[in-house]
Amino acid sequence: MLKLGVIIEINLPKVDKKIIEINNKFSIRHYSYLPPHISIYIWESNNELNNIVKKIKTITKSFDRFYIKINKLNFSKYHTIQLKVSKNPILNKFHKIIIEEMSKYRDKTAPSKTKEFYPSFNEEERKLIDKFGRLNILNNFEPHITLEKFPVELTQKIKEFLSDFKPKFNIEIKEVSLLEIKKDNYKTIKKIKLNI
Repeated sequence: MLKLGVIIEINLPKVDKKIIEINNKFSIRHYSYLPPHISIYIWESNNELNNIVKKIKTITKSFDRFYIKINKLNFSKYHTIQLKVSKNPILNKFHKIIIEEMSKYRDKTAPSKTKEFYPSFNEEERKLIDKFGRLNILNNFEPHITLEKFPVELTQKIKEFLSDFKPKFNIEIKEVSLLEIKKDNYKTIKKIKLNI
């Protein structure tokens, strides 16, 4: 079994500099072994890598490059620093197609962190977990760029440190990455360009 992810990697030099400042100021061990990214779908795979890569290539051919708009800084309940992505019908459509197609390659018997909390979810959430293995998908998809995770006790200090940081910009999306995700690292299996 492999844990795979389709993500959009984001190159943000100014934001990366700010994250380094946070890590240095608060002595945070850099959590995010992934670069800044938008998670499209993460799943436990049944190891059909060749078919998965072919399917993602087919999907990306039907999408031209597009832009996303960043409109604010956000702190999640999971103690991550995020950049909020404005609603974008192209990104949502891409997400939906990836979910529908990649979930066909999901190992439904594999353990997942989400399943540990299964009893605490409502019926609709359980249906999503049973079918896709995740909650933050389809109608629950709230696109954001994950930047960094921080210890809960630093929440207020980090918010104060970033109080004057007001990111607003557009980013061109040209490709997606298929990753193998391990506990403390990842391996890029393939970067796949959108239709040009």
